Amino acid sequence: AKKRIFRTWLLWPPIQMARMAYNLLVTDNLIRIFCWRKVTGAENLKGFNEPAIFISNHVGYFDAPNVLMSLPLRIRGKKAVAAWQEYFDIPKNKILKKLLYQFYYEYASLLVNIFPFPKKKGFKRHIEYAGELLDKGWNILFFPEGEHSKTGKLQPFRAGIGWLAKEMKCPIVPIKHHGMEKIMAGDEH
Repeated sequence: AKKRIFRTWLLWPPIQMARMAYNLLVTDNLIRIFCWRKVTGAENLKGFNEPAIFISNHVGYFDAPNVLMSLPLRIRGKKAVAAWQEYFDIPKNKILKKLLYQFYYEYASLLVNIFPFPKKKGFKRHIEYAGELLDKGWNILFFPEGEHSKTGKLQPFRAGIGWLAKEMKCPIVPIKHHGMEKIMAGDEH
């Protein structure tokens, strides 16, 4: 499987501004069409100093946009989302599926600012990159379950998040959302 590289150009201010504009105008409005949202606890982020690792439960494809839409703009505008690296590695003999997943990767990289994070092994360079992001003042959104929960029930966390939290010595902000498992719930390949 082809290894993804870290796309540092996604952090450039013009890309950030274009991403934020797209998300405010398109993604947020799509979420509003499909979801009746109620955010509680946002007041706890007033005066919050960046950078931080935000962790959330994971139930479907709208999770990252839903969580990000709930964050204050100053935090949301400077965030990166750890994405399951292996999800985008499709066998070469499945051409159409490979093209579709390549499109997903390009779209999510540009408009959500994902960076690859392996689910099972090979964490070192990815953890270093997460540290670089935090050092540059970026917030990181992780879904430590590593996959979608089909029932909405919290699953065990994958290895790596505890070590990352300990080593990065930055605030960890837990987020819980529910109901999203009823809208575009996730599945495996």
